[in-house]
Amino acid sequence: MLIRVFTLAFEPVTGRFNYDPVHDFIADKEMASIRDHFFLRLFPKNFVPRRLNRQ
Repeated sequence: MLIRVFTLAFEPVTGRFNYDPVHDFIADKEMASIRDHFFLRLFPKNFVPRRLNRQ
């Protein structure tokens, strides 16, 4: 069984994910299932928790 994991970036201009890489990959394959998972970032990219930010 072939398993492939795709990470798709959200495009804020269109308000959607670009699924072209997924569509291109499955064009000549039989697909058993697809699952999507969304993760939310609750902190800014450069956020470091106070207890880890020892200076």
